[in-house]
Amino acid sequence: MEFRRRLLIESGVYAGVIVVLSLGLFFLTQHITKQMEGILQTRDQIHFWSESTQTLANLKQDASQAAVYASALKTALPQKDQLINFVPDIRALAATNKVVITTSLGAQEPDPNGTLIITSFSLSADGQFDNLLLFLAELKKSKYPIKFTTIDLTRKPGQKAGFTMIMRGAIYSL
Repeated sequence: MEFRRRLLIESGVYAGVIVVLSLGLFFLTQHITKQMEGILQTRDQIHFWSESTQTLANLKQDASQAAVYASALKTALPQKDQLINFVPDIRALAATNKVVITTSLGAQEPDPNGTLIITSFSLSADGQFDNLLLFLAELKKSKYPIKFTTIDLTRKPGQKAGFTMIMRGAIYSL
């Protein structure tokens, strides 16, 4: 009986030690898992901030390069208040090329991006065919960025070399 009792006590002690060690190991594993999750989360945040910092550096570099182009764009495109000179300048081009014109400016609207102003215009030009072509070439070289939406060329009735050209388009400005 003594042997049995001693065997039960020792078995109980060993079982208790195993249970305590198992519980300690379980809680230690849980603690290590939580620490590892925190480390992984911190690593992901560091990676995110590193990418964000790199992106910011690239944007700053691009912004300095864009500033060069923006200043060139500001000098290349006329300001909207300079469009008041458009009609006199076009009339001077027409007179140089022996073309008679009538022109009118339409409404000013911002482009979809909001950076440019688009001013519609219509222009009617009368003259010889070659003179009209020269006028168009000079108009293309002018300081005004123009986009034609329609150009209609018709021969004047009863005239061998007389033509009328009706143009509609837009002028871009800042």
